[in-house]
Amino acid sequence: MKKTFLLLLLIYISFQSCDIGRPVTEGEYHYTLGDISLYYKVAGRGPLILVQCPGWGIGSEYLQQSLHPLEKNFTLVYYDTRGSGYSSRDAAVKNIDVGQMVEDLESLRKHLHLKNFILMGHSHGGYIAMNYSLKYTDRVSKLILLDTPSDMTDVGADVYRNTLQLQFDPKFSSAISGLSEMDDATTDEAFNAAWMRALPLYFYNPDKGMKLWKEMKLPLPNRLASTGTYNTDKNYSVINKLESLKIPTLIVVGNNDFITTPFQAAKLHESIKKSQMKVIDNCGHFPWMEQPEEFYKVVKEFLE
Repeated sequence: MKKTFLLLLLIYISFQSCDIGRPVTEGEYHYTLGDISLYYKVAGRGPLILVQCPGWGIGSEYLQQSLHPLEKNFTLVYYDTRGSGYSSRDAAVKNIDVGQMVEDLESLRKHLHLKNFILMGHSHGGYIAMNYSLKYTDRVSKLILLDTPSDMTDVGADVYRNTLQLQFDPKFSSAISGLSEMDDATTDEAFNAAWMRALPLYFYNPDKGMKLWKEMKLPLPNRLASTGTYNTDKNYSVINKLESLKIPTLIVVGNNDFITTPFQAAKLHESIKKSQMKVIDNCGHFPWMEQPEEFYKVVKEFLE
């Protein structure tokens, strides 16, 4: 009887120490959270990485279609933030801000019965990921920040400075007008058209980058989510809190990123004590698209 009890106790302890409380099966799913529906997709095999997309309305489809090489060695869970992609995105969706998205991510963790996980955030998704990691530190085993802003004030300053220079480059000059047109858009269609005009700015090689992007045929971004995050992002600044973060962190940035620059990545690296930083040359805001070989090498070495 005593041996049986000890065996059961060991099984229970082993179960509790696992990263995943129950199998996470490949597929696409929706689950309800209050009065909204959140979409997520599970793909791949291996240690689990939860991929945090930006919250401004673009969703996770671009990550699903471009980060899939990681699925050979890892289980990736992508999800669409409220107001984005295939999650609820109508005008009735409330609380489209980073604070609510942190709680949405925590609800997804509970829904999947995860004890802890690797968290990867891109761009504004990294901003959400940092806020989450500060609030739910014990849930994140490793943190990966891809072209992530240090602070929204820094983003504005870098965009202003870099567009002043890029306006004289024929590869990018016509794209600059798209940035202001996004602010003026009144429909998702107009917002997307302006976003596509601005998008060359996000690539080192805009011809190659735009070709890859257009091949993905993504759903329309949501202008309401963009407005919601734009108006509230300043309330979730983390740069002065990151010294308390003890999670092993990888910071990756494209050397030619005009909006979340190596300057901002260096500020994050300086603030997060257990971090390492990698600047990848000849790429912009999406290093895994423009320099995939170097990008995946860096990420895999960090995760191993």
